[in-house]
Amino acid sequence: MKRREFLQKSGSLVSSLPFLSIAVANNLFGKEIAFSDYKALIVLQLDGGNDTFNTFVPFQEEAYKNYEKARKKIAIANEDLLEDENYRVNENGYYAPVSKDKNAYAVATKNIEKSYKKGIYKVSDSLGFNAMMPELAALYKKGVLSVVENVGVLVEPTTQNDIVNKNVTLPLFLFAHDHQRRAVETAKPQEKISKGWLGRVADSWSPINAPIGLNISFAGMNRMLVGTKTAPITFGNSPDIYNKYNPSDTTIISLLERFSQLQNDNIFYSLYNKMNKKAVDFSNTFKEAWKNVPDFSSFDLKNSYGDTLFSVPTTVDINMEDLHALSSSIFRDLQTTAQMIKIGKDIFHYKREVFYISLGGFDFHSSQPKDHSKKLRSLSLALSDFYKALEEMGLEKDVVLATTSDFGRTLLSNGDGTDHGWGGGAFLLSGAENFNGGKILGHKITNYSLDSETFYQEHRQKGRLIPTTSIEQMYAPILDWFGVDEKTMKSAFPNLVNFRKDVNNYKSAFLEEVFL
Repeated sequence: MKRREFLQKSGSLVSSLPFLSIAVANNLFGKEIAFSDYKALIVLQLDGGNDTFNTFVPFQEEAYKNYEKARKKIAIANEDLLEDENYRVNENGYYAPVSKDKNAYAVATKNIEKSYKKGIYKVSDSLGFNAMMPELAALYKKGVLSVVENVGVLVEPTTQNDIVNKNVTLPLFLFAHDHQRRAVETAKPQEKISKGWLGRVADSWSPINAPIGLNISFAGMNRMLVGTKTAPITFGNSPDIYNKYNPSDTTIISLLERFSQLQNDNIFYSLYNKMNKKAVDFSNTFKEAWKNVPDFSSFDLKNSYGDTLFSVPTTVDINMEDLHALSSSIFRDLQTTAQMIKIGKDIFHYKREVFYISLGGFDFHSSQPKDHSKKLRSLSLALSDFYKALEEMGLEKDVVLATTSDFGRTLLSNGDGTDHGWGGGAFLLSGAENFNGGKILGHKITNYSLDSETFYQEHRQKGRLIPTTSIEQMYAPILDWFGVDEKTMKSAFPNLVNFRKDVNNYKSAFLEEVFL
């Protein structure tokens, strides 16, 4: 068997099995990485560039004045919804005032902009959560969610003067979706490379969780998870596919018969046999494990509307027919992640797992009040359900979820939307005992004036934030919690050294206070 034939044949079985990347050979041999406890890291990518100015809204007088001036008709009202009993009780992001004195409330079925722009939940001394996100505001107040201000792709610490004087290396092709997404995924924004930082961690830890590997993706073969020796396991849809998978299928039997007829004196034949056998065996094992996933319909905890966790609301009012087309994929992917964490820990006895989830559609150059509201509402509901599920299963201390996005948006509105920016906010969710929840982390933005040093002063002062925290600074303390040592950290984040405050201490580059 020639190498080309081997690759072609190995692909024939993989396409017949639920696990699309099971044929990767990196976990066939070697010693398992040893950890005594279980931890899971979840990366939630908000594809398209989330507008964090309208997700986490500044409300202090001078900051809000400049925010409102730049945002114009898409500005969120400076009204504290936490002072209104209606919002605290109903936890319904679609409720909006329907009278001038604001004493009457109803679901804004015809004018969703009223719901999106009606006000904020003021949970800190500087920022408030958009009205569509009461559940995330509640998680912040509970102390299990924190916001990171102004994070983005950087090669090294960068200021407006550095850019003007051209004495700093900037990421390639700023403000372009594909290149900035690549920079987020590779943590090497000064180069066009194809391997990701979580792929490099998996390379260092290979083999782990044989035969599935460290990284699991619900968004295809994402570059962030691809290493030199390793690749993620990918699910195009929920692993519920295993409920339909029949290991006695004639296609599988035919392939297995072909395995037995292959000669074993050829290295490619031998490896081909071993890979295919592992694929079939593990698919059968996983099918059995999937029978034991939690049934969330039996949980006492319910979502904000009193329904089963992870059910996508279709009504919030007896007279309402549609809940503004929420993104069902985020509910499905977070439900499946919760189930995978449970069986990964309790059935397969894995010690470390990474899950990658993507929610698309954040590139709102127009119709932002109408469409951004749906994304924020989907996030708030789905993440609230996810955390409740973890609590019910007793797993909330074992998990950290962190968001990324291509970039932030411009502070200056283009009418009823925004344009591509640079820095933006992110949030972290965890019940870990030493997680510093209920905090605004990073360098707080105090000056929202478009002519300030806060912004990149080109392109007609659109209000593109210059990041004050790099992607790797935010994720480094999470990887440290995850068990990544200094050597692997350097491999994952080669630019992290540029952010050290103490040249002799690699942890001095970490974003401070993520963990206590």
